[in-house]
Amino acid sequence: ALGAIAGGVILAGHPAAAVEALMSPKTEEAMRTVLARESDSQQVRAATALGAARAKDSKTVEQLLKAIADESPEVRAAACYALGRGKTAQAGQALRGRIADESWVVRIEALRGLAELPPSADNTVAVSKALADTDDTVRQAAYQTLAAAGDAAAVQKAVAASYPKETDAGLRAMALEALAARCPSVTDTKPVMDGLADADGGVRAAAARAAGACQVAAARDKVLALLKDKEPHVRAAAAGAVTGVGGNVAQAAGPLVTDPDSTVRGAAAAALGSGSVAALPALRTVIGDAYRPNRRIAAQSAAAVAKAHPEARAMVLDEAKALCASGAQADRIEGMYLIGTLADEPSAREALRTVKAYFREPVKKDAKAAAKGGEAALSTRDATYADLSMALWMVAQSGAREEGSFVVSQLNSPDVAVRLQAATAVGLLKTSEAVPVAKDLLGRVRSEMNMKFFEYAGEPRTALVRSLDQLGTPEAVAIVDQRFDQLNPFEDEDTLTVACDSAMRRKAEGTLLGMRKLSRAKDVSAGILRLLIKAETAIAGAATIPAPPDDDPAWSTFFIQVKEK
Repeated sequence: ALGAIAGGVILAGHPAAAVEALMSPKTEEAMRTVLARESDSQQVRAATALGAARAKDSKTVEQLLKAIADESPEVRAAACYALGRGKTAQAGQALRGRIADESWVVRIEALRGLAELPPSADNTVAVSKALADTDDTVRQAAYQTLAAAGDAAAVQKAVAASYPKETDAGLRAMALEALAARCPSVTDTKPVMDGLADADGGVRAAAARAAGACQVAAARDKVLALLKDKEPHVRAAAAGAVTGVGGNVAQAAGPLVTDPDSTVRGAAAAALGSGSVAALPALRTVIGDAYRPNRRIAAQSAAAVAKAHPEARAMVLDEAKALCASGAQADRIEGMYLIGTLADEPSAREALRTVKAYFREPVKKDAKAAAKGGEAALSTRDATYADLSMALWMVAQSGAREEGSFVVSQLNSPDVAVRLQAATAVGLLKTSEAVPVAKDLLGRVRSEMNMKFFEYAGEPRTALVRSLDQLGTPEAVAIVDQRFDQLNPFEDEDTLTVACDSAMRRKAEGTLLGMRKLSRAKDVSAGILRLLIKAETAIAGAATIPAPPDDDPAWSTFFIQVKEK
């Protein structure tokens, strides 16, 4: 029945759902039974093999090793998938044996399975043989596997042998990408040098990335020449490779900050982060870029220069404060990011005063506009919730504890991003005055759209519980331990993970009763059950675990496993 259901889901185009449906300790024995029956359809057995992905039970792995030699290519391919993702000791040898399978689908799944395993010379040599496959799709999978899990020396040897034979530009590019991903240096530079002069732009870009990643100094002149290439993605790749080939990044990549293509400007800004103080004027240009993501890239690079070169710190902070004082919100955001990254408390407090002065709550225009969700137009000078969110992050990173009252005031913000940053800042700044407010917020329920939900759900809730744990006062940890009092639909796995970690670290025996009660709740998930058992065993030891209820097979299974361990 399980196989039939999963088979139907597979055929409907939802293999991931089938895998999820079958991955449970209660179904592994059923999966082994289905795999052993040759009377079931190919789709059913293939779906069942998919369901065994990540299974490590020796009996299930044994069935998969048999399925990998099944007469059905669908079953063999599914078994390859499952063995690769299971990452067991037997997987490598079994998958290597399927690289020469008669079915191209099986060959591809065997290669993808090997990509999931740790890099090894044996696997890489076997994958290299697939580079001679007559099917382009198989060779593509082979290059992808080399890039994901190839042994550096074997990858270099394989690419050197296969690259000259590749007539397809896409595959030549993939060969070079494998070098870039796995080889910190190369002795045979011919594929890289040939690729830099290739007629195809994709190959030239890949060759530039390989030259930089593999530190091919001999390619410096060719890489610098590509900074003026007609294709933007080639110029961007060359900008990123300048440092790797030994070029002067400020001189080479600096002029590209005014390139008409936004991708090239971003790549130049990223490259300038490895430069010296001489890179700052060019980065200042990109911080004001019309394309917003480039602003953050430039700010990150400016911070990197300031950290690497102490003499640049004052220059960058002056620029950051000037940005914060600017009338444009986009400038303030990046200015605060720079101050937070450099953790400068005086600058952080000064920037916060600016945000407070400019902040204005969004208000509705009128009844008609309100019905459409319209808001009153804000001037570019006005600060909004985006400013407050970044300001809270900046204050926390800078350690400005004097701003604790402001942080606490934002815990109840109507904006979820602001609540998240405020909740995180409470722990980083050790703001003890937040404890009574946090207790109220974590327990508050309100009604909206006929649905009851907690004010603090999801990430803000988890962040607030983590901050209470970081505070570590008796009042704060008591609120953390209250997470075990009842099965709360908003006490998700992330929040309970924080609570369990806290209880384990403190050996909080007072939480055991709540954990045991919560573990028997009707709707507890397997993930939360695992957390509770892990915490129980760490605090009190396996011998004290209560006897499992007869009608709860999930609890019984885990109880037996923990007792045996």
